Amino acid sequence: MKRLIYALPILISLTFVSCSEQAPSEKPKEVKPIVEKPLLEREPVVNDYFETMNEIIDEYMNVIETVLNTLEKLDKKELDYMETLTSTQDLLVSWNKLSELETSFEKQEDLKTSIEKKLNARDIAEFTVMYSKTLERFNELSARIQESDLNKYLK
Repeated sequence: MKRLIYALPILISLTFVSCSEQAPSEKPKEVKPIVEKPLLEREPVVNDYFETMNEIIDEYMNVIETVLNTLEKLDKKELDYMETLTSTQDLLVSWNKLSELETSFEKQEDLKTSIEKKLNARDIAEFTVMYSKTLERFNELSARIQESDLNKYLK
């Protein structure tokens, strides 16, 4: 009987200890942080805005490239009469296209203002980073134009 009195508390203790541990199949639930999609995926308007901006910049780059190449050809004066006419026509078309692109860019700037009004602070920060990268492309193009010294052709 004395053995049972000593053994009983030990058995009860072992029972409590074994019941308090989790079974191997019950792993603690991991809390996964909520990963939010990028702004471009969440806001179709923002995605459309940047797609349009990239198209405008690409077209602007193509037009400037055409203008620079044409002016260089005209400057060398190695063109015959027909090539000169064609090059001049290319210049006129390109200048008109630049005007259209400028109008498109102004519309995009108005849209940008509208979009920014609808975004929260975190989204505005993300939008600003993307917008800055877009403007970097314009700055690179601007630097290229300055290097080519367009003014010497326009005199």
